[in-house]
Amino acid sequence: MAAALLAPAAFAQHSVEIGPQSRVRVVYLAADNCGFCREWDWPGGPRERFLSSELGRAVEFREVRRPYYQQRLTAAAFAGPLAWVWDRVEVPGGTPTWIVAVDENPVLVSTGLDRWEASVLPQIELLVAKLRELSAQ
Repeated sequence: MAAALLAPAAFAQHSVEIGPQSRVRVVYLAADNCGFCREWDWPGGPRERFLSSELGRAVEFREVRRPYYQQRLTAAAFAGPLAWVWDRVEVPGGTPTWIVAVDENPVLVSTGLDRWEASVLPQIELLVAKLRELSAQ
């Protein structure tokens, strides 16, 4: 089965190679005192709808949460399976932030609640569709 080089869409920041065994990963950076994070996290809100959807179940979703968005993130927040984030992404301080990657290769880093529907969700849809296409070959 062949891999494909997926050129960035208008909202993506990097090209990435994706193959039939690739994993689409979404890392959500949030803070307890972030009103926009609370809005995204609200029961029945965008987070719950995404994670309970077929699309949400097709990705590996991880969260890094801190008490205050003013609190600086450190490498310790990305220990273990998220170490690649600290190594490969210039992690922004703002919340909510989503990091979309193929395997451990970042494709998009986007901050702000309005970015979820404008760029993050479309990028996830594009990657999952391409992965399904490659897996069906």
